[in-house]
Amino acid sequence: MYRPSHFSLHELVPHDLLDRHGARLWICFDARILRAADRLRDEFGPMIVNDWYYGGTNQYRGFRPAGCNVGAELSQHRYGRALDLIPVRAPAETVRQTILEDLDIVRDDDGTFLVTAMEADVSWVHIDCRNHDVARYGIKLFSA
Repeated sequence: MYRPSHFSLHELVPHDLLDRHGARLWICFDARILRAADRLRDEFGPMIVNDWYYGGTNQYRGFRPAGCNVGAELSQHRYGRALDLIPVRAPAETVRQTILEDLDIVRDDDGTFLVTAMEADVSWVHIDCRNHDVARYGIKLFSA
């Protein structure tokens, strides 16, 4: 099981789930998305996902449980395959463009693409690892 170096569980899950299930929630995440988050943090500096633990209002930018009314019904967030990252030191568009120009940033040591899709034209960096052939088609860009 992969646990990210730069993100704590409270940054990735809603507070009520954390209260009920604690560290067992790591099983909800695809290791690729956690590795991608660490790589992007190494490349671009601090990134915020959920901030509820620190008094903020965001709790659904990571895992979204069944019954959550945020986002699409089949969102990759509901399967532990997506994160919405808010870069602290770089504009979201710069992060997206850098990833598109250098896919090695989101490629694991074994060549696996850790990010296969990103949302375009938003003020955060949505990354996910849906079933999409990056080697053949490139990273999928979509708009909600």
